[in-house]
Amino acid sequence: VLILSASGQNKDIIQALKRSLSNDNSKVGIVVATRNSPLADLSRDCSRASCFDFDLETGKDGFLATNSLVSTMILLGRAYNRLGGLPKNPFGYLATRINPKIDEAVPVIQRQTIIALGVGWGMPAVFDFESKFTEAALGNVQATDLRNFAHGRHHWLAKRSQETGIVVFATPDAKTLVHKTLALLPPSVPRVTIETPYDGPQGTIDLLFNVFRMTSLAGRLRGFDPG
Repeated sequence: VLILSASGQNKDIIQALKRSLSNDNSKVGIVVATRNSPLADLSRDCSRASCFDFDLETGKDGFLATNSLVSTMILLGRAYNRLGGLPKNPFGYLATRINPKIDEAVPVIQRQTIIALGVGWGMPAVFDFESKFTEAALGNVQATDLRNFAHGRHHWLAKRSQETGIVVFATPDAKTLVHKTLALLPPSVPRVTIETPYDGPQGTIDLLFNVFRMTSLAGRLRGFDPG
C-alpha cells in the first residue's frame, strides 16, 4: 500500500493507514509533505511501515494543491529513477520550460463544459485538471481516456458542441492517437493539445505544470485567484 499526503492529518488518510496496518500481509509506504505529522507518528511503531516525510520550502499550499503535489511526484520520480526508470538529472528542465500552447487554451477554458482527454502518462494531468476546475468552480469537466472517448462519449459533442471545448494532454507516445481522434471531430469545437516532449514521469510532471498555468489563466479570465 502506498499512502501519499500533504499534511498527514486528514481523518480519511489516517483511517486508511490504520486499516492497512491491521492487515498482516500489508507492506505500507508513506510519503508526507509535512514533518512529524500524525500519519508519521502512527507508522513509527510498525515494522511493516516505512515513512518518508519532509517539509515544503514553499510553505503550505493554498486552496488547491500545487507545491505538495509536484514535490511528491518528483520524489516518486526520483525513486523510480533509482530503479532505472529515468535518465540522469531528469528534472532539470522543470523550472524554465513554458508551453506556448497555454494562450491557445483561452477559447477552450471559456466554454461551459470542457472535455479533458489523455492516455497513459497524460492521464494524471487529466484527473488533476478535472479536480482543480471543479474544486475552484471554474467549469464542468468531463475527464476520460482517449480510448474510451470513442465508445459513446463523443455523442456529447453532437448535442452540445456550442457549449463545449476540448483539451488533450499528450505525451509523445500518444501523438498518433491524439491527431487521428481530433481530426474526426467538428472543426467548430475549440480544442487545444498540450503536448510534452517527455515520456514517463517526466512527461506527467511537465503536463501538471501546464494544468497549473491553465487553472491560473481560467481564474484570471473569471476575475479571481483559484489558488
